[in-house]
Amino acid sequence: MTLFYLGLAWLLGVASASFLSPPLSVLVILAMPGVGALLMWLRERAPRLFALCWLILLASAARTVLATPSYASDHLTAYRDTGEQVTVIGVVDAEPDIRDTFQLVRIRAESIAFGNEATAQTEAVHGWLLVRVARYPTHLYGERLRLTGRLATPRVFPDFDYRDYLARQGIYVVMYYPRVRVLDQGQGSPLWHALYDLRQQLSTVITRILPEPHAALLTAILLGKRSGIPTSLYAQFNATGTSHVIVISGSNIAILCGVLLAVVTRLAGRRIALSVSLLGIVVYVLLAGADAPVVRAAIMGGLYVLALRFGRRAEVRTSLMSAAALMTLINPAWLRDPGFQLSFSATAGLIWLVPLLEEVLNRWLSRLRGAAALLSGLLGDGLVVTLAAQIATLPVIAYHFGRVSPVSLLTNVLIVPVQPLIMLSGAMATLSGLLWLPAGQVLGWLSWLPLTWTIRCVEFTAHIADMAGTGPLDTFGRISVTLGAALLVAILSLTLDRQRMLLTKVSGTFARSRPSTRLSLTLSGMGLLLALSAHYSLPDGRLHVAFLDVGQGDAILITTPRGGRILVDGGPAPSAVLAALGRRIPFWERTLNWVVNTHPESDHLAGLIAVLERYQAKQVLISPVETRSALYTAWDTLLQRSGIRHVVGQSGMRIDTSDGVSIEVLHPASSSRYAHVNEYSLVLRVTLGNVRFLLTGDITAEVEHTLLDRHVDLKADVLKVPHHGSTTSSSPAFLQAVQPRIAVLSVATDNALGLPAEEVLQRYQAMDIPVMRTDQNGTVEFITDGKQLWTRMERAHFPFEADDAIAHTSRLQ
Repeated sequence: MTLFYLGLAWLLGVASASFLSPPLSVLVILAMPGVGALLMWLRERAPRLFALCWLILLASAARTVLATPSYASDHLTAYRDTGEQVTVIGVVDAEPDIRDTFQLVRIRAESIAFGNEATAQTEAVHGWLLVRVARYPTHLYGERLRLTGRLATPRVFPDFDYRDYLARQGIYVVMYYPRVRVLDQGQGSPLWHALYDLRQQLSTVITRILPEPHAALLTAILLGKRSGIPTSLYAQFNATGTSHVIVISGSNIAILCGVLLAVVTRLAGRRIALSVSLLGIVVYVLLAGADAPVVRAAIMGGLYVLALRFGRRAEVRTSLMSAAALMTLINPAWLRDPGFQLSFSATAGLIWLVPLLEEVLNRWLSRLRGAAALLSGLLGDGLVVTLAAQIATLPVIAYHFGRVSPVSLLTNVLIVPVQPLIMLSGAMATLSGLLWLPAGQVLGWLSWLPLTWTIRCVEFTAHIADMAGTGPLDTFGRISVTLGAALLVAILSLTLDRQRMLLTKVSGTFARSRPSTRLSLTLSGMGLLLALSAHYSLPDGRLHVAFLDVGQGDAILITTPRGGRILVDGGPAPSAVLAALGRRIPFWERTLNWVVNTHPESDHLAGLIAVLERYQAKQVLISPVETRSALYTAWDTLLQRSGIRHVVGQSGMRIDTSDGVSIEVLHPASSSRYAHVNEYSLVLRVTLGNVRFLLTGDITAEVEHTLLDRHVDLKADVLKVPHHGSTTSSSPAFLQAVQPRIAVLSVATDNALGLPAEEVLQRYQAMDIPVMRTDQNGTVEFITDGKQLWTRMERAHFPFEADDAIAHTSRLQ
């Protein structure tokens, strides 16, 4: 226990110095009595330990003081917040964090220049700089960049100290959207080049064997890359207290280490297994990026599992404290990091609380007699571990985030037991796919099931949490959780008495069966679930037109009666459109018959680049207009490189499918000339039988009048509201010509553009045209057999009924 107390003293010293910032001279003076006491009671155990703890406390305080940054004149911080444009030359020092609409790039600065390029004064500098740049072109580790912009101090937000967050990573300066020029490539460490290339290959394999958001979730769990997870899903993980699942944590390391120990011990003995396990942890940490959370998880998780594996349960506490001390020796600022505190408290909960909770649970389960074996096998470990971690981390969550999820325990109990299966099946599928993609795709189906379970459970319980309210539990939340728990206990009590004999028989038979038999039963069950999922994904003989909820932009998925798929636009966020497609396209399917871009604005085009990288498009239909944006350049480059047949749309073109669906291009005409890119939007009419859909892109009133002047038949049952409800479109004459039974508006909640305009909504209301909105109703899907039209919404909202299926009789002519 000596190391335990010394580690505790170290942590106390770091904590006290973080708040007090004592001068080094004071620490030296305070150390003198400790040195004297140590020499005086060198042979007395208790006084000696106390003196050592005192000296360790002061040493850690000194380490913390010395780690506090002192900005020299040649540090980047000397040039921030001046309002002056500067030019910084530096090297991309880490793998860029790629988001939907931008990249975050960490730069190791080399020099800074002032003034214009001809008369610039250049000085050598050092320090790290975090730069936010446009999504395209994508930057790579090792590039040397010239950045021209303004240096600033990171901001402090009301609910998040971004400045302190970056400071813990050694970053004190940021730059937003500078002019960027690539000067050179191939800088940096060859080792990191190889590791980042391998990480990218593994990420690509995952995206090719799984749909979204499953691929993004598995990438986060295995590789620690979370940027691909849709914002809404990420928020749901936070709301349900399960965000630990999507970060590299001690549990990931524990699973890896446990599997390696079990397998290698059987093959080569315990000593070799230990070496292989430690090597495996190092390789995994490097593949996961080796950032601070991953290193912390590796140290904590690895020491904890190894101590348990080799029968030293009493030393686990010492291992935990030693690991924490070692990490704060590397970087004292980690002690303030919420991630460090959550990892430490969760591991402490496993050490101190699990034995107590196991005893309580076993006493309760013993009263259930025959059902105890089955319940303990199904719920016991997951419930105990989850409850211990939840209790231990509750103060940290409440302190840092100011809220406690009322559904955290329930959600964790539901999803934690399947996380080892996700890691193992996902790793097998990824490695197999790296060698031979078809093998990875087949194995990926096995990981698709637990990933789907995790996502659905989080979404469901997040909805409950939203109903109960966020933050500290209010009266409604407390009553709901209490009644729910009481109802669950009542159901179990009534059911177990009647099913005790059956449960006993099933649990006993399953427990006594051979490992091969259990594996066969498990795989058979998963195969049955996959078969059922495949069956319900088959075409139903009807046309489906889904206006996807992708934020402030358009994305429309058309599914023909026999399963053909046409995607019209991709919205502004790749993660959103990929997740929406993943929900509506069978998990094994990677083909789109047509991809259509109505016009090359970011809110219609940005998501399509990611779609073409994930799905095989047979043909692409594009607008005749081109732009000079980096986004359009990336799109055009992708089309040329991929060799996909792409056609420029113009009025008179028609696509006919083999199952009776026709898609006609009504605009633009080949002779059209307009001032704005929106006016070149493709206008499409989708028809099956007597049911029509009019898809209008972002056309303006000028284009609407052009269509009327050309006497184009615009009548349609469903109208996609032009230009997201802007005042520049939806003219009364146009609406009178279309005469829609219903209109759909693709728009984001509380968007910066203030769309839809109230004037436009009143125009639709005056003509008695109901409007469905993706910001209020979520994805809006229309289903038709060519005679009748049904509507399905993710979320019901006035003036529509709560029932998700609303029948509308189409116009029969």
